[in-house]
Amino acid sequence: MHFRDLPEVTFDFFAKIEIEEYDWLHFEGRNLEHLPGMLNIAKTFLSNQPISLEIEKPRDGIEELIPLANLVIFSHHYAQAKGFNDGHALLSEIQKTTSHSNLVCTWGNQGVWYASPNGEVLHTPAEVINPVVDTLGAGDTFNGGLIHYLIEGFSLSESVNQANKLAAQKCRQHGLDKLLEVKQTDKPLANMKQLSNAKTLIVNSGSQSVLLIKHEESVKAYLNNCPHQNVPLNEAYKIDVNPFEKTMKCSVHDAFFNIEDGVCIEGPCWNEALATVDIRIDDKGDIFLGS
Repeated sequence: MHFRDLPEVTFDFFAKIEIEEYDWLHFEGRNLEHLPGMLNIAKTFLSNQPISLEIEKPRDGIEELIPLANLVIFSHHYAQAKGFNDGHALLSEIQKTTSHSNLVCTWGNQGVWYASPNGEVLHTPAEVINPVVDTLGAGDTFNGGLIHYLIEGFSLSESVNQANKLAAQKCRQHGLDKLLEVKQTDKPLANMKQLSNAKTLIVNSGSQSVLLIKHEESVKAYLNNCPHQNVPLNEAYKIDVNPFEKTMKCSVHDAFFNIEDGVCIEGPCWNEALATVDIRIDDKGDIFLGS
């Protein structure tokens, strides 16, 4: 549930928390009535625990709080509102007034810019996500992943890269369940260079047999299972492809299927269809199972 009406933490409430018990303190850059006091308490009483601050949009006085945080995460909404066209320009400007903070700026499908204190502004490209399933929570997933990897002792560069991958995985699935599990989808099924319009490629992924074939400038993926008798299409022989008619023929009982949509247009399972398989293709042409 996405709920925006939770009350903000007040200074008086925060002052009663034994913040020394926590490994890391993360603040969102809003509630400017109480946030400066909370950050000053944290900066005064914490000697080892890092402090991070997320700045999503411009607010009066927010820039004065940047030096109080060890890590500052900016959104592209903030950068654009301030007149910057990319994260490099924003972080380069912030570095002029902040010399002790790690700086990160996320920018959706343009990737992430980041810089260590007094370091060069670097860039990590966004992961290719096809299809995009659900983006809700991707930003918080990135922030949580970034903080986690920094706590574990990874460098800023390594932490940004890992958080970037985690946020991309969030966009490939609904919700957050099993987000950290290593998935079979992390291994490519094949590469675009292996495919053609004139023949199928059968690949195995776990317990699934998947049929891949190039169709125009895209790739079609189906379960290798004929709906007539639930047998693989290549059970008796190879799958015949007619690139002119754009059809595939099951080797068992000569059922013909459209390559475009998997629908049987001739044969014993007329008008039934092959089960589609969600796939995504990265910028290298590697083909992965979708979520």
